[in-house]
Amino acid sequence: MSQLPSLVSVQVMPDWIDVNGHMNIRHYLEIGSKTTVAGVESCGIDQKYREEERASIFDAETHIRYLNESHIGDALTGHLRFVDVGPKSVHTVVLVVDYKREVLVNVYESLGIHVNMETRRATNFPDHIFRDLEMKVQEDLLLDWLPPVSDSLEVRGGIRALQTQAAR
Repeated sequence: MSQLPSLVSVQVMPDWIDVNGHMNIRHYLEIGSKTTVAGVESCGIDQKYREEERASIFDAETHIRYLNESHIGDALTGHLRFVDVGPKSVHTVVLVVDYKREVLVNVYESLGIHVNMETRRATNFPDHIFRDLEMKVQEDLLLDWLPPVSDSLEVRGGIRALQTQAAR
């Protein structure tokens, strides 16, 4: 995971601990969401884009896996990997890591849909945004490890499916 930049860094606070003595689910959601937002903003879907283009990305589906507990004082980082992109959607996975303990604590996988904010309907990414997202997917495909995905999320018309078909 050190091959991916850290987009979010947090320290687990006392009020983040739930009745079971570990970090509550809502904070994993927040770390995953903030990391995803930072990643898509690096591709141009930032506040200026949202205001000027009246479009954004909505999570259509999210899968969360808990692999290790987090406790008060743990320092966590969020790393984003772009899994696939299609004309209207992007598949990402956030890896939440505790480097001090050298463990992956959480996997936050999501399928984001590009939405026109006026109609509230899915719409194609503009060409320049799609190219940036496609470049991120291609870069991440070059990594020497597979992303820990659930295999339940699929991008319609995604570049990974097209590459698989072309390879046959």
